[in-house]
Amino acid sequence: MEHRVANTSKRNFPSFLDAQKLYQTQLLNWDMFLSNHLNQFKAEIKFVECGSHRIILKNLPHRKQSTTAKLKVVPNERPCILCPQNLPREQEVLKSQIGFNLMVNPYPVVNHHFTIVNEAHVKQNFINHSLMFFLLAKYLEGMTLFYNAPGCGASIPEHHHFQAIPSNILPIEASNSENPWLCPNIYCESSDAMDVAIMISNAHSFIEKMNGENYDKFNIIGKYCNGKFMAWFIPREKARPACYALEGDKRILLSPASLELGGLWVLPEAEDMGKIDDKIVKAIYNEVCLNPQQFEALQKKSKEWNPL
Repeated sequence: MEHRVANTSKRNFPSFLDAQKLYQTQLLNWDMFLSNHLNQFKAEIKFVECGSHRIILKNLPHRKQSTTAKLKVVPNERPCILCPQNLPREQEVLKSQIGFNLMVNPYPVVNHHFTIVNEAHVKQNFINHSLMFFLLAKYLEGMTLFYNAPGCGASIPEHHHFQAIPSNILPIEASNSENPWLCPNIYCESSDAMDVAIMISNAHSFIEKMNGENYDKFNIIGKYCNGKFMAWFIPREKARPACYALEGDKRILLSPASLELGGLWVLPEAEDMGKIDDKIVKAIYNEVCLNPQQFEALQKKSKEWNPL
């Protein structure tokens, strides 16, 4: 199966402008993508005020497949939908010289939602690609990147990838040390991408030592803005809240990943929109994020290598 490929040979990776052009082109030549794109503008949106912060609820039925994806994938159980031979015929790819390619996300949550895919078929592993994450953020200045670890939100954990949306959509991006975000996170900032990558690696290693096992329950949100790399490392306790598995009115079909932890809750079921208030938001964050004892230890330790 052949795909239209634009080789960005004059630069290492496409720019935000290149990405925008790709998005517009795909709207013109891919009917399914156009339909899903238009669904965003028909979507019901509500806001939940949580103190000084606001959570965005967005009803997107076309995201149900991602929300209900298996948490554990059996090797070779299914064709990898991010490998070139399995992409839809209409999917266009912006190739780069650095081993990662850019594509539109066929099921966008917001306007200009992209997937950044490793050319090699390797499993999700942020630590092995942490510096690349921030270099990509610099190439795509104006966009916010995010990563879902295999144990917390990655619907395609068998193939390493990041995602990107325009900056300043996620409410977490307005948080700071004086106005901390609603769920526990380690905020890192530096003019040097290596510094931020090392801070996150240290945080990840510390949690692994506490738990004595491979730690794959975390989300990363990051961007490059005004000469600085910024990132929010969000350690997790579990992938899904208990309400996901309940029945009847008590069920909320929510599988929190980076977007939800960052304040944009994607709900595929319309009836769930009216079930969520500030108490539910805080309860779910408390349930799925790292427990207070471990986070306190992490936060204390992080001051040794994170001055913020």
